[in-house]
Amino acid sequence: MGPNILVDKSALQSLSLTNGEIYKLSHHFNFVTCSVLLTEILGDLKKGQTGAGYSTAEVRQLAQKLLGGGYHCADYRRLIAGDLMGQGIPMTGQVPLEGGKTTTNPAGQKGVVFGPSPENRAINRWRVGDFSEAEKELAEFWREATRALDLEKFRRENLARMKVHRFKNLDNLHRYIHFITRPTDTAGRRQLLRAMMDEFNILPEAQALVLANASRAWASYPCELYLAFLGAQVRTTSFVNASCWFDDYYAARFKH
Repeated sequence: MGPNILVDKSALQSLSLTNGEIYKLSHHFNFVTCSVLLTEILGDLKKGQTGAGYSTAEVRQLAQKLLGGGYHCADYRRLIAGDLMGQGIPMTGQVPLEGGKTTTNPAGQKGVVFGPSPENRAINRWRVGDFSEAEKELAEFWREATRALDLEKFRRENLARMKVHRFKNLDNLHRYIHFITRPTDTAGRRQLLRAMMDEFNILPEAQALVLANASRAWASYPCELYLAFLGAQVRTTSFVNASCWFDDYYAARFKH
């Protein structure tokens, strides 16, 4: 059992199934899949097709390269919600999975058993060209959405409509995000925490629990421990989103 590897669709397409490249890779690494990868693969059902046609051969080949799907990572929003509610995510390199069942062996030792995930079962169906109607509809929606997306128009309209901070370099960007994610007053902390939970679609009842726990922490401990409680999700998400904007903005300026 080697280290884990998460590949994107382009990497998967470049690896040969007939020449054994994909098997050599799986010999040294554990395949990890995520929801974005599976959605992109499924979207190829409508690649180059109109009307009722489907490109099943290409999706079948990509699904076959996944060799049964490996480990499917849990949705990031569930992980963030659990982390905010006090169920920390171990940074040990393991793949966070969903759907495990607790079991106890004859010696009294406890463990968690994971069967094939719904995503693994879907990949195995795709390998033989079996697609549900819901998957076909999702593929069509995904293809239409990506075809209609005009990133340059989106950037231009948003820059004109919104007050956007200008950053000369990534160090300025990092300093700004560090500043906005370290509010010193309780109202600012609550606003930041609510914004993050809304960003990750955390359910209202879970939000109430997180805010209650946070309020107790703020009353008992200094701001530094509040930041430990909140974790790095806000800073990471803000930095990634802003970095993408930073790259797109200056790439567009360089282009013109």
